[in-house]
Amino acid sequence: EEEEEEEKKDGKMMSATVTDNILSHLSCKHYEKDFSKLHFSAVLVDPPRAGLDEFTRKNVATYPAILYISCNPEALKRDMKELVQSHRAVQFAFLDHFPYTKHVECAVYLIQKEEL
Repeated sequence: EEEEEEEKKDGKMMSATVTDNILSHLSCKHYEKDFSKLHFSAVLVDPPRAGLDEFTRKNVATYPAILYISCNPEALKRDMKELVQSHRAVQFAFLDHFPYTKHVECAVYLIQKEEL
C-alpha cells in the first residue's frame, strides 16, 4: 500500500514537472514569432460546449475554408448563423460516438461563398 502511494506521489510530481517545462518553453522568446506572414487556407475549430466566442467567430470567418467540429448542436446553430454570412456549408456529418446518450458530435465543412 505504501508503495502504491509513493507511485501516485511520483506520478503527480512528474506530471507537474512536465507541465511546468512545457509552459516555460511556450513562454520563452523562441516561440514569440510573427505569424502575420503565414497564410493558411483553412482553419479547424473544435470549441467547448459553449461554442465560439464572438471574437473567434469573426476571426474564423476570414479563412477560405472552415472545418467546424461541435459537441453542442445548439452552439453550432448559433455560430452558423454568423458563419453563413460569408461561407456556405458544403458537407455535414452527424457522429453518434456515445450511443444511448444525448451527446453527439457534428462536423461541418464550410467554404467562402466567392469560391463556389
